[in-house]
Amino acid sequence: MTEIEREEIRKELQRKLASGNLSLLEQAIARSEAMRALNPGLYDQAAAVVSARVRSVATAGAFGAEAKKHVERTH
Repeated sequence: MTEIEREEIRKELQRKLASGNLSLLEQAIARSEAMRALNPGLYDQAAAVVSARVRSVATAGAFGAEAKKHVERTH
């Protein structure tokens, strides 16, 4: 990803976050994508750890039935 592409992603995400029309999940996704765009290597390392922990908690049902179904479907 080029620096120009990263900048475009960052601006788009800032616009969406500033609008205030995003759900908490959408805000978390936007922040995550911004981190990925700005530092892909570090993001991948952190994502592996977080993903494993979130997956185990979500499959236990801590985030509700919809989140549990999503995790089971996507992982």
